[in-house]
Amino acid sequence: MTTLGEYLMVMNDNGGTTAIRGFNYQKASIMLVLLKNFKKECFAVAPERGDDFEVHLGNEIIYVQVKGTKQLSLNNLMTRKKGESNSILDKSLAVGKKNDLRKIFLWDFKLTDRDGMEISEDGKLNLPQTLYKFSDSQKDKIKKKLNLDEDGNKRLDKQHIYITPFINNHEVAIDFLIGVAIREGFSGEANQVRLFLGELGTVIDQKSEKKVESDIAEKLITDEYVTTLFNSFKNDTDFKEVLDSLDLTIMQKKAISFSKLKINQLYSATKNEVLLKLSLENLMTQSENDAI
Repeated sequence: MTTLGEYLMVMNDNGGTTAIRGFNYQKASIMLVLLKNFKKECFAVAPERGDDFEVHLGNEIIYVQVKGTKQLSLNNLMTRKKGESNSILDKSLAVGKKNDLRKIFLWDFKLTDRDGMEISEDGKLNLPQTLYKFSDSQKDKIKKKLNLDEDGNKRLDKQHIYITPFINNHEVAIDFLIGVAIREGFSGEANQVRLFLGELGTVIDQKSEKKVESDIAEKLITDEYVTTLFNSFKNDTDFKEVLDSLDLTIMQKKAISFSKLKINQLYSATKNEVLLKLSLENLMTQSENDAI
Protein backbone atom coordinates (compact mmCIF):
# COMPACT_ATOMS: atom_id res chain seq x y z
CA MET A 1 0.00 0.00 0.00
CA THR A 2 1.19 3.51 -0.81
CA THR A 3 2.85 5.35 2.10
CA LEU A 4 2.10 8.94 3.01
CA GLY A 5 5.36 10.12 1.49
CA GLU A 6 4.86 8.16 -1.72
CA TYR A 7 1.30 9.36 -2.12
CA LEU A 8 2.11 13.06 -2.04
CA MET A 9 3.80 13.46 -5.40
CA VAL A 10 5.84 16.53 -6.39
CA MET A 11 3.60 19.09 -8.08
CA ASN A 12 4.61 20.57 -11.43
CA ASP A 13 3.89 24.05 -12.76
CA ASN A 14 0.56 22.98 -14.25
CA GLY A 15 -0.85 21.71 -10.96
CA GLY A 16 0.81 18.33 -10.93
CA THR A 17 -0.65 14.87 -10.70
CA THR A 18 -2.15 12.75 -7.99
CA ALA A 19 -1.34 9.09 -7.47
CA ILE A 20 -4.15 6.56 -7.64
CA ARG A 21 -3.15 3.55 -5.55
CA GLY A 22 -3.09 0.16 -7.25
CA PHE A 23 -4.53 1.47 -10.50
CA ASN A 24 -4.89 -1.18 -13.21
CA TYR A 25 -7.02 -2.09 -16.23
CA GLN A 26 -9.62 -3.96 -14.18
CA LYS A 27 -10.05 -1.06 -11.78
CA ALA A 28 -10.33 1.34 -14.72
CA SER A 29 -13.06 -0.86 -16.22
CA ILE A 30 -15.02 -0.86 -12.94
CA MET A 31 -14.66 2.93 -12.67
CA LEU A 32 -15.95 3.34 -16.23
CA VAL A 33 -19.08 1.32 -15.44
CA LEU A 34 -19.62 3.23 -12.18
CA LEU A 35 -19.20 6.66 -13.79
CA LYS A 36 -21.49 5.91 -16.73
CA ASN A 37 -24.26 4.23 -14.73
CA PHE A 38 -24.37 5.57 -11.15
CA LYS A 39 -27.39 7.74 -11.98
CA LYS A 40 -29.49 4.64 -12.64
CA GLU A 41 -31.83 3.54 -9.85
CA CYS A 42 -31.02 0.31 -8.00
CA PHE A 43 -27.56 0.20 -9.59
CA ALA A 44 -24.51 -1.29 -7.87
CA VAL A 45 -21.20 -2.99 -8.63
CA ALA A 46 -19.64 -5.88 -6.69
CA PRO A 47 -15.89 -6.21 -7.37
CA GLU A 48 -14.33 -9.69 -7.30
CA ARG A 49 -17.64 -11.50 -7.15
CA GLY A 50 -19.11 -13.94 -9.65
CA ASP A 51 -16.50 -13.06 -12.26
CA ASP A 52 -14.08 -10.12 -12.07
CA PHE A 53 -17.06 -8.00 -11.08
CA GLU A 54 -20.84 -8.05 -11.08
CA VAL A 55 -23.19 -5.26 -12.09
CA HIS A 56 -26.51 -5.24 -10.24
CA LEU A 57 -29.53 -3.53 -11.82
CA GLY A 58 -32.47 -4.17 -9.53
CA ASN A 59 -32.94 -7.95 -9.59
CA GLU A 60 -30.76 -8.42 -12.68
CA ILE A 61 -27.06 -9.29 -12.55
CA ILE A 62 -24.51 -8.76 -15.34
CA TYR A 63 -21.28 -10.71 -15.01
CA VAL A 64 -18.10 -9.07 -16.29
CA GLN A 65 -14.72 -10.63 -16.94
CA VAL A 66 -11.81 -8.27 -17.66
CA LYS A 67 -8.82 -9.15 -19.83
CA GLY A 68 -6.02 -6.61 -20.24
CA THR A 69 -3.98 -8.90 -22.49
CA LYS A 70 -2.72 -7.57 -25.81
CA GLN A 71 -3.72 -9.08 -29.17
CA LEU A 72 -6.54 -11.33 -28.03
CA SER A 73 -8.47 -13.27 -30.65
CA LEU A 74 -11.51 -15.52 -30.77
CA ASN A 75 -9.17 -18.49 -30.72
CA ASN A 76 -7.50 -17.12 -27.56
CA LEU A 77 -10.90 -16.82 -25.88
CA MET A 78 -11.72 -20.46 -26.67
CA THR A 79 -8.33 -22.04 -25.97
CA ARG A 80 -7.94 -24.16 -22.85
CA LYS A 81 -4.30 -23.68 -21.90
CA LYS A 82 -2.14 -26.55 -20.78
CA GLY A 83 -2.82 -27.32 -17.14
CA GLU A 84 -6.08 -25.36 -17.15
CA SER A 85 -9.50 -26.96 -17.58
CA ASN A 86 -11.32 -23.79 -18.60
CA SER A 87 -10.82 -21.20 -21.33
CA ILE A 88 -11.66 -17.50 -20.95
CA LEU A 89 -15.05 -18.16 -22.53
CA ASP A 90 -15.64 -21.26 -20.37
CA LYS A 91 -15.23 -19.13 -17.25
CA SER A 92 -17.51 -16.38 -18.54
CA LEU A 93 -20.25 -18.80 -19.60
CA ALA A 94 -20.16 -20.74 -16.32
CA VAL A 95 -21.26 -17.95 -13.96
CA GLY A 96 -24.81 -17.02 -13.07
CA LYS A 97 -28.02 -18.30 -14.58
CA LYS A 98 -28.47 -19.09 -18.25
CA ASN A 99 -30.48 -15.91 -18.95
CA ASP A 100 -28.03 -13.55 -17.19
CA LEU A 101 -26.01 -11.18 -19.37
CA ARG A 102 -22.25 -11.73 -19.55
CA LYS A 103 -19.56 -9.43 -20.87
CA ILE A 104 -15.85 -9.73 -21.49
CA PHE A 105 -14.05 -6.37 -21.32
CA LEU A 106 -10.85 -6.13 -23.36
CA TRP A 107 -8.97 -3.47 -25.26
CA ASP A 108 -7.13 -5.26 -28.06
CA PHE A 109 -9.08 -7.75 -30.18
CA LYS A 110 -8.03 -9.21 -33.53
CA LEU A 111 -9.51 -6.99 -36.22
CA THR A 112 -10.71 -9.81 -38.48
CA ASP A 113 -12.55 -11.42 -35.55
CA ARG A 114 -14.09 -8.08 -34.58
CA ASP A 115 -15.23 -7.38 -38.15
CA GLY A 116 -17.03 -10.72 -38.15
CA MET A 117 -19.04 -9.87 -35.03
CA GLU A 118 -22.46 -8.25 -34.77
CA ILE A 119 -22.93 -4.82 -33.22
CA SER A 120 -25.26 -5.15 -30.25
CA GLU A 121 -27.08 -3.08 -27.66
CA ASP A 122 -28.37 -4.82 -24.56
CA GLY A 123 -30.20 -1.72 -23.29
CA LYS A 124 -28.93 -2.29 -19.77
CA LEU A 125 -25.58 -0.52 -19.31
CA ASN A 126 -24.44 2.84 -20.59
CA LEU A 127 -21.04 2.27 -22.18
CA PRO A 128 -19.05 4.43 -24.59
CA GLN A 129 -18.07 2.66 -27.82
CA THR A 130 -19.52 -0.43 -29.38
CA LEU A 131 -20.80 -3.60 -27.74
CA TYR A 132 -20.46 -6.78 -29.80
CA LYS A 133 -22.10 -10.21 -30.03
CA PHE A 134 -20.74 -13.27 -31.77
CA SER A 135 -22.06 -13.94 -35.27
CA ASP A 136 -23.84 -17.21 -36.04
CA SER A 137 -20.72 -18.61 -37.70
CA GLN A 138 -18.58 -17.64 -34.69
CA LYS A 139 -21.14 -19.22 -32.33
CA ASP A 140 -21.00 -22.45 -34.33
CA LYS A 141 -17.21 -22.44 -34.00
CA ILE A 142 -17.42 -21.82 -30.23
CA LYS A 143 -20.08 -24.51 -29.70
CA LYS A 144 -17.96 -27.07 -31.51
CA LYS A 145 -14.69 -26.07 -29.83
CA LEU A 146 -16.13 -26.00 -26.29
CA ASN A 147 -18.61 -28.83 -26.85
CA LEU A 148 -21.47 -26.78 -25.43
CA ASP A 149 -24.72 -28.41 -24.39
CA GLU A 150 -28.17 -26.79 -24.67
CA ASP A 151 -27.65 -24.78 -21.48
CA GLY A 152 -24.25 -23.56 -22.72
CA ASN A 153 -25.77 -22.53 -26.06
CA LYS A 154 -28.37 -20.38 -24.29
CA ARG A 155 -25.66 -18.81 -22.16
CA LEU A 156 -23.64 -18.05 -25.30
CA ASP A 157 -26.60 -16.07 -26.69
CA LYS A 158 -26.25 -13.75 -23.66
CA GLN A 159 -22.50 -13.24 -24.14
CA HIS A 160 -21.09 -9.85 -25.21
CA ILE A 161 -17.64 -8.54 -26.00
CA TYR A 162 -16.88 -4.95 -25.03
CA ILE A 163 -13.77 -3.18 -26.32
CA THR A 164 -12.94 -0.38 -23.90
CA PRO A 165 -12.17 3.13 -25.22
CA PHE A 166 -8.80 3.08 -23.42
CA ILE A 167 -5.82 0.73 -23.68
CA ASN A 168 -4.14 -1.09 -20.81
CA ASN A 169 -2.13 1.95 -19.77
CA HIS A 170 -2.92 3.67 -16.49
CA GLU A 171 -2.28 7.27 -17.62
CA VAL A 172 -4.32 6.83 -20.80
CA ALA A 173 -7.14 5.24 -18.78
CA ILE A 174 -7.06 7.93 -16.09
CA ASP A 175 -7.15 10.73 -18.67
CA PHE A 176 -10.15 9.10 -20.34
CA LEU A 177 -11.96 8.61 -17.02
CA ILE A 178 -11.35 12.26 -16.12
CA GLY A 179 -13.15 13.19 -19.34
CA VAL A 180 -16.02 10.82 -18.54
CA ALA A 181 -16.44 12.29 -15.05
CA ILE A 182 -16.54 15.84 -16.46
CA ARG A 183 -19.11 14.85 -19.11
CA GLU A 184 -21.21 13.26 -16.36
CA GLY A 185 -21.33 16.60 -14.55
CA PHE A 186 -18.18 16.73 -12.40
CA SER A 187 -17.41 20.43 -12.21
CA GLY A 188 -13.94 20.41 -10.62
CA GLU A 189 -10.53 20.66 -12.24
CA ALA A 190 -8.51 17.65 -13.42
CA ASN A 191 -6.68 17.26 -10.10
CA GLN A 192 -9.96 17.25 -8.18
CA VAL A 193 -11.23 14.54 -10.55
CA ARG A 194 -8.06 12.53 -9.86
CA LEU A 195 -8.70 12.80 -6.15
CA PHE A 196 -12.29 11.67 -6.73
CA LEU A 197 -11.03 8.69 -8.78
CA GLY A 198 -8.53 7.94 -6.02
CA GLU A 199 -11.34 7.76 -3.46
CA LEU A 200 -13.35 5.58 -5.82
CA GLY A 201 -10.30 3.32 -6.25
CA THR A 202 -9.93 2.95 -2.50
CA VAL A 203 -13.50 1.74 -2.05
CA ILE A 204 -13.06 -0.68 -4.98
CA ASP A 205 -10.06 -2.13 -3.14
CA GLN A 206 -12.00 -2.39 0.10
CA LYS A 207 -14.97 -4.12 -1.51
CA SER A 208 -12.65 -6.44 -3.47
CA GLU A 209 -11.08 -7.67 -0.23
CA LYS A 210 -14.45 -8.67 1.24
CA LYS A 211 -14.93 -12.43 1.10
CA VAL A 212 -17.26 -13.66 -1.64
CA GLU A 213 -19.17 -15.63 0.99
CA SER A 214 -19.94 -12.45 2.96
CA ASP A 215 -23.26 -10.61 2.90
CA ILE A 216 -23.72 -9.25 -0.64
CA ALA A 217 -24.43 -5.79 0.79
CA GLU A 218 -20.85 -5.67 2.09
CA LYS A 219 -19.52 -6.17 -1.46
CA LEU A 220 -21.66 -3.58 -3.24
CA ILE A 221 -20.65 -0.12 -4.39
CA THR A 222 -24.07 1.46 -4.72
CA ASP A 223 -25.47 4.30 -6.81
CA GLU A 224 -26.12 6.20 -3.56
CA TYR A 225 -22.48 5.96 -2.50
CA VAL A 226 -21.09 7.13 -5.85
CA THR A 227 -23.63 9.96 -6.01
CA THR A 228 -22.68 11.15 -2.52
CA LEU A 229 -18.96 10.97 -3.32
CA PHE A 230 -19.50 12.68 -6.68
CA ASN A 231 -21.49 15.53 -5.13
CA SER A 232 -19.05 16.01 -2.25
CA PHE A 233 -16.44 17.27 -4.70
CA LYS A 234 -18.74 20.05 -5.89
CA ASN A 235 -17.54 22.00 -2.87
CA ASP A 236 -14.24 22.46 -4.69
CA THR A 237 -16.05 24.37 -7.43
CA ASP A 238 -17.70 26.64 -4.84
CA PHE A 239 -14.26 27.23 -3.31
CA LYS A 240 -12.83 28.20 -6.71
CA GLU A 241 -15.69 30.64 -7.38
CA VAL A 242 -15.07 32.36 -4.03
CA LEU A 243 -11.31 32.42 -4.64
CA ASP A 244 -11.79 33.97 -8.10
CA SER A 245 -13.91 36.73 -6.59
CA LEU A 246 -11.16 37.82 -4.17
CA ASP A 247 -8.81 40.69 -4.93
CA LEU A 248 -5.66 38.59 -5.08
CA THR A 249 -2.85 38.20 -7.59
CA ILE A 250 -2.71 35.18 -9.88
CA MET A 251 0.27 33.82 -7.93
CA GLN A 252 -1.55 34.21 -4.61
CA LYS A 253 -4.61 32.37 -5.94
CA LYS A 254 -2.39 29.64 -7.34
CA ALA A 255 -0.62 29.23 -3.99
CA ILE A 256 -3.94 28.97 -2.14
CA SER A 257 -5.29 26.40 -4.64
CA PHE A 258 -2.09 24.41 -4.31
CA SER A 259 -2.39 24.38 -0.50
CA LYS A 260 -6.00 23.24 -0.65
CA LEU A 261 -5.10 20.44 -3.05
CA LYS A 262 -2.37 19.26 -0.68
CA ILE A 263 -4.94 19.08 2.13
CA ASN A 264 -7.13 16.82 -0.01
CA GLN A 265 -4.12 14.69 -0.91
CA LEU A 266 -3.09 14.48 2.73
CA TYR A 267 -6.60 13.31 3.66
CA SER A 268 -6.53 10.54 1.03
CA ALA A 269 -3.00 9.45 1.95
CA THR A 270 -3.73 9.43 5.69
CA LYS A 271 -6.89 7.43 5.06
CA ASN A 272 -4.87 4.84 3.12
CA GLU A 273 -2.29 4.58 5.93
CA VAL A 274 -5.02 4.11 8.53
CA LEU A 275 -6.56 1.33 6.41
CA LEU A 276 -3.15 -0.32 6.14
CA LYS A 277 -2.62 -0.19 9.91
CA LEU A 278 -6.08 -1.61 10.53
CA SER A 279 -5.36 -4.44 8.11
CA LEU A 280 -2.06 -5.22 9.85
CA GLU A 281 -3.68 -5.13 13.30
CA ASN A 282 -6.41 -7.51 12.15
CA LEU A 283 -3.75 -9.78 10.69
CA MET A 284 -1.86 -9.89 14.00
CA THR A 285 -4.97 -10.99 15.89
CA GLN A 286 -5.96 -13.74 13.44
CA SER A 287 -4.98 -17.36 13.59
CA GLU A 288 -2.47 -18.64 11.02
CA ASN A 289 -5.25 -20.38 9.08
CA ASP A 290 -7.41 -17.25 8.97
CA ALA A 291 -4.44 -15.12 7.93
CA ILE A 292 -3.62 -17.49 5.10
